[in-house]
Amino acid sequence: LEVEDTHILLEHVVAPHFFLRADFEDLSESTIITWTMTFDTPEMLESLKPIIAPANEENLDRLYDCIVKQCP
Repeated sequence: LEVEDTHILLEHVVAPHFFLRADFEDLSESTIITWTMTFDTPEMLESLKPIIAPANEENLDRLYDCIVKQCP
């Protein structure tokens, strides 16, 4: 786990195993988030593709809600 002003890096340690890096670019009135997931194998990525987009959308929605509500 790594938390910096410009990014967060985490390891998803339970199956499926992957690394996630979220980079944040401040644009004054908004923020660009670049979300990069690195899986152990190309086959793992392929098998998970159908659920990755909806799961990430849910995670980003929760992050937005947390930021707006100033979650601890």
